[in-house]
Amino acid sequence: MHTNLITDLPDLVATELIQTEEYLTFIVDYKTDHVKCPSCGRKVGNIHDRRPKSIQDVPFRDKKVVIKIVKKRYNCKHYDKRAIPKNLKSIPGYSRKT
Repeated sequence: MHTNLITDLPDLVATELIQTEEYLTFIVDYKTDHVKCPSCGRKVGNIHDRRPKSIQDVPFRDKKVVIKIVKKRYNCKHYDKRAIPKNLKSIPGYSRKT
């Protein structure tokens, strides 16, 4: 794991690093696998869907840095609330850059 390479993203953990001549690509995942339902307050772990997202970070040693994450949305089976997004504190919702 490459957890110490991404220090400004406290809610993510790097699982893989892919290096090319031009890019450093970090594959990251969430530190937690659940969210709290905004309606009933219970932990929700049932995944509704997944979407890949690429985020451009600041260059490092003359290489472009890309962070790739699979964003998840969850279902609450107790409240029938569908598609609760997993919000990240370190990256705004529609951001493509850090």
